[in-house]
Amino acid sequence: MLEFYHHKILPADHALLTTFQAVADQLSQFCARKRAEEESLKRETLFSLMLNTGPGCIKRVAPDGTLLHMNPAGLQLIEACHEKDAIGRCVFDLVVSENRASFIEMHQSVIEGSSRTLQFEIIGLQGTRRWMETHAVPFRNPLTGHTEHLAVTHEVTERKQAEQVLKDREMALAQFKSTLDQTLDCVFMFHPDTLRFTYCNRGA
Repeated sequence: MLEFYHHKILPADHALLTTFQAVADQLSQFCARKRAEEESLKRETLFSLMLNTGPGCIKRVAPDGTLLHMNPAGLQLIEACHEKDAIGRCVFDLVVSENRASFIEMHQSVIEGSSRTLQFEIIGLQGTRRWMETHAVPFRNPLTGHTEHLAVTHEVTERKQAEQVLKDREMALAQFKSTLDQTLDCVFMFHPDTLRFTYCNRGA
């Protein structure tokens, strides 16, 4: 035969249970905060790794043009040996004089809230000239409340050089054709297989 014993909860027992419950709730809240902090730290670490190992130049620029942050890829492009060699400098000074006004105008437009793209040439700290293409957006810094210029920039020197070679060839060809058109001699060119004319000057 089973006997059941009913224990009456005394006020002291109730107070103890309440204390245990409060401690358990605090421990649960503490664990939840720790998990949230760990997740936040993981996200910040991942974001930092993405910024620092990315192939392009990532930079933040203050409204007055002061460089606030630049990742290692960007420092390499501007030929800065250390971050301290670049941070605090005015980025306008890196842009060649021919493109500086366009860059400043783009920068002001970004600070005022527009997203912009621009190609410009820079002179690195060691004197190397490079063509760059930047994609800039406004970034409101939650710590300062100021709007900054946030940009991803890539070097496009080889592409610009190829474009210039093609442009020079087209100009040379146009000049050559103009010279042929001014002669009274008959000049023409035709395809060796089809014998169709591919060019005839005015004299022809």
